[in-house]
Amino acid sequence: MNVPSKEQYVAAFSRCERSIKGRLKILLAHHAFPDHTATATQLAEVVGYPSYSAVNLNYGLLARAVCEEMGLRKEDIGGRLSDWLVTFVSFDRPEDHAHVTLTLHDNVVAAIKELGWVGR
Repeated sequence: MNVPSKEQYVAAFSRCERSIKGRLKILLAHHAFPDHTATATQLAEVVGYPSYSAVNLNYGLLARAVCEEMGLRKEDIGGRLSDWLVTFVSFDRPEDHAHVTLTLHDNVVAAIKELGWVGR
């Protein structure tokens, strides 16, 4: 899976901003973490979700909506919500089997900055 370009993210985010508004807080909270890296549990705490599983569900739905706006199909990505999320983040599982960390792709970070969403 090739990560979409900054321009693709900017266009897709702009076109579907209204429909993703409720879930956008996860992405913006993630962006605010050092090195744009966090666990789903950390994101849940920041955005007020009851658990990491609520973040996983809503972040996956957000990624799916944006991917579909870009014209990506389930066959291009995988199909599970976690598969859609790979277009936004890379996953890293520490050797000590602690929580998986999610790091935003550079193109997503650049799109957020270009849209003026930093500090929003």
